Amino acid sequence: MTHVPQKTRNSRVIRMMIPLAGVALMVSASAWAGLPITSIDTGYTIIHVRTGMLDGRSIIVGASYEGTILAMDYSGKMLWDKPNPLTGSMVRDLWCGDVDRDGNDEILAALADGSVHCLNLADGKRCWAQAFQPNDVPMNAVCTVRGPDFTYVACGGFDLNVYYLDKDGRLIEAVASSTYSNLHPWGRDQEHLGRPVGKGHAVNFLRPIPQPEGTDHLLMLGFHNHLQASGELYEFGLLGDKPVKVRAIPYTRAIGYLTVVDPDKDGNNRVLMGSSELSAQRAMEINLQTDATRHHDLKDIGPNGYRVTQTTTIPVGGSYRYFFLSGDHVVLLPPDFNGARKETIAGPLAFNDMWRDPTNDCILLGSSQSGGSAIHILDPRHPEWRSAFGTLDPPGKIRALKVNFSSARTQLESFRPPVWERAPDPVLVTAADPTHPVASRIIDSGVASPVFLSTKRSCPWNHVETTDWRDKPDIGLGNENYRSRVDKRMKQVLSQEEAVTSFLPGFEVPGAQGISIWAGHGNDPYYYQPSTYRKIIDAAGGKYTVMVWPELSGHSADFGFVLEDLFYPLAEYAQSRNGRIVLRSKDIFFLSTVHLPAWQRLLSGEFSSEFISSMEETTDKTQDMSLASRIGLWASGVTDAWGMRCSRDNPSFDRSRQHSYQKLPNHFLRTIVYSLAYGARYTQNTYTDPETMGLFWELIAKGALYVPRREEIVSFSPVHFSITDPDARYIEEGTNTKWTVFYDAAEEAANPMVFSRMNATWMAAKPTPWDYSTLAFGAKERRQEFIPTFDKGMALITPVQNGVHAAPSDHRRKLVEYLHPLYRDIMKEVFTNGRDYIDGNSDKTYAANSDMYKQVAAEIKERADLLPLTVSGGVAWVCAQTAPEHLRLTLVDSGYLNPSAKTATVTFNTVLPTTMTDVLSRETFDVANPGRVTVTVPCGLFRFLDIALKEPL
Repeated sequence: MTHVPQKTRNSRVIRMMIPLAGVALMVSASAWAGLPITSIDTGYTIIHVRTGMLDGRSIIVGASYEGTILAMDYSGKMLWDKPNPLTGSMVRDLWCGDVDRDGNDEILAALADGSVHCLNLADGKRCWAQAFQPNDVPMNAVCTVRGPDFTYVACGGFDLNVYYLDKDGRLIEAVASSTYSNLHPWGRDQEHLGRPVGKGHAVNFLRPIPQPEGTDHLLMLGFHNHLQASGELYEFGLLGDKPVKVRAIPYTRAIGYLTVVDPDKDGNNRVLMGSSELSAQRAMEINLQTDATRHHDLKDIGPNGYRVTQTTTIPVGGSYRYFFLSGDHVVLLPPDFNGARKETIAGPLAFNDMWRDPTNDCILLGSSQSGGSAIHILDPRHPEWRSAFGTLDPPGKIRALKVNFSSARTQLESFRPPVWERAPDPVLVTAADPTHPVASRIIDSGVASPVFLSTKRSCPWNHVETTDWRDKPDIGLGNENYRSRVDKRMKQVLSQEEAVTSFLPGFEVPGAQGISIWAGHGNDPYYYQPSTYRKIIDAAGGKYTVMVWPELSGHSADFGFVLEDLFYPLAEYAQSRNGRIVLRSKDIFFLSTVHLPAWQRLLSGEFSSEFISSMEETTDKTQDMSLASRIGLWASGVTDAWGMRCSRDNPSFDRSRQHSYQKLPNHFLRTIVYSLAYGARYTQNTYTDPETMGLFWELIAKGALYVPRREEIVSFSPVHFSITDPDARYIEEGTNTKWTVFYDAAEEAANPMVFSRMNATWMAAKPTPWDYSTLAFGAKERRQEFIPTFDKGMALITPVQNGVHAAPSDHRRKLVEYLHPLYRDIMKEVFTNGRDYIDGNSDKTYAANSDMYKQVAAEIKERADLLPLTVSGGVAWVCAQTAPEHLRLTLVDSGYLNPSAKTATVTFNTVLPTTMTDVLSRETFDVANPGRVTVTVPCGLFRFLDIALKEPL
């Protein structure tokens, strides 16, 4: 955990009175002028910040994580009685402009549900009779453009069109990008769902270009891939349907920020852009008059991270400086872009957004990316702004997270496990330093869990075995595709003996009970020849050898060769030798691909001890599904354990907006607690500080965090979804997570799916009413559901158990035989191929949007009452039986990047409680009326409750 001083030198905090459940705020408004930084605590996680003009003064406008719009003046005074929640959908872009030309700006918000809204800046009320919404596809950009007599609204997103609206929100014209775009997918992705994909692009940014006569041109950044391509700049005349100029971008990766500036006021506009990338951070400029380009690399400002570089200029004396915000650093460059004269200022935290107020040239910073709730006003003219930035300690939720964390650690010191709870099963920590003081103390205490593995090697991690063996006739690879696949990040320099030897020091690390290694990758599974893996297992001498294959999603015929050549033989060898194969897959692998015929030996449970299901969630929008499927495979006996992973790229569901530089990893801590409470046995958590991670190690070691066995869990929904032979369209929909150009209205309407809207077109979009996520827990969007609520119990995604679609297995039993006995007579199996519902006793299908989904929804709701208890209130929860008359209920703040205090309502259905006690704080709850109890979950935290029952469950 990052610690900063409680008070920032020469800065001021303004706490605002905003009605928000669970957040106590005070009023202490002060003027910002004369201070280097002023922090305004809004109570909301602000992801966008802008300014607009009202009666000649500049007003701050913010959009929150959950889609709420608020406005305040520079003293921190709210302009409206209460913020405007709009539709509750994510705000993808925010803009302020004088739409009706009355001298005051309006607020425009482009939402992920496909709508554009216009609000009055003075009172927050809607200006248009109804929002503009051509479809459900996310709107990604919005701005105003001035004509000689009228101002127009331009907007666009992932439906491949740009729209011009009048001042009342009425459509003037829709322009399809296919009519002018130079962009189209490349390679095998030129076909989508069996149909060719032509030219076209989504809209990344829209911004006005001021013209000398007082009107505007429209600048558009069009892109077709939010990770692997920068796109092109298109300049349109007023209401133009064809660009007057197209400019290439001298960069090959995603662009995450764009603004138009004229810093020396000479009428010569420049476009400033910033990259959105892991390791190639860059700020770029294009002169719109001369087309001259220049850039500045920002790779030297600290550790790599998934971050957006935001760009603007600030006045300095009679000149200016370029102001680049990249992660937790500010970089200043002189007008000549001379990197030798740059200045770098490091801060403690990164931010969700940056905006330069053109009226007073101050810099506004959105909330810190770790779940903060403040807007910060930075005055670059103040001589001490650098030191203030470097020691900034945000008020509001950031401080609450720190206080609550410290409180939990203090309570843990005096915790003693209940005598009726069994000894813990081992949890393997696969990405930690066993020699860390906290880890060493746990190891020395002699507890059985957690178990620490080493990742230490005698050579750099990216040195792997040479590839010359692949062409040898006796041991070479018999598949041409994978013979030539080489992970270019790796250096193929080691002989087999050197490769094996390089791992030996890891087995000798004090306290480590084995090693965890990257053994290959989805694109290149063979970092080593098959016999090398066996030799590494032999070298372990009975200790754990955990071999991880990241980003594995193979479902081609070629990958069938890899299974038979590498994975199945290696699993056979690992049996009885303490070897583990971690499939750290991606996308929807565990609810689709693993159910294909090639994977049947895994699905059969033959290697239940050797294969571990884990996930690489980069760019995914389906975390709730992957969680329910990994747990579903474990609950069905396919695997004996399942795993979870937290790393710096987890929050990055949109790689063109990688505000994923969280320095305070509270979101990871809660994800881990929730996963372990649902029985995860393998954790991999990288790029996180040991102080934060050390808390979950201690929670496990002391038994405060109860890690259940599958037969102890009583919070599974009695309704589970079984995957038959997965539909090809369903697999493609769930694995095309980077291309943003696959939207086809007719195709979508003709193909409703049980698991839908999973490709990049639908980033943060609203799921359909018939979608699994809607039915299972009422999901509002496709965004970062790492800690899903499942208020009616987790609806597992499993292999088929019964009927004609069930595959016989000699290695595993029926699902209900692995679960708690209460499930024996209450389970309902829903059959689907991912696209349609399937009859369990025939090949008859039912469309996802037929009445079948309403029947499924009714079953989920009705059968929830058969569970011992259920929990509502926006918290994630798990319940397990720890003794005949005791339940352990874990409650977790479910706001992944948007933490807040929650009020959970626990409803008892089939059990009568006699006591309910928080095992950490020792707080007791009144269960005299046993039907319902409310529990407050602190911001960014969790609660562990022991419930004593009147009668055994």
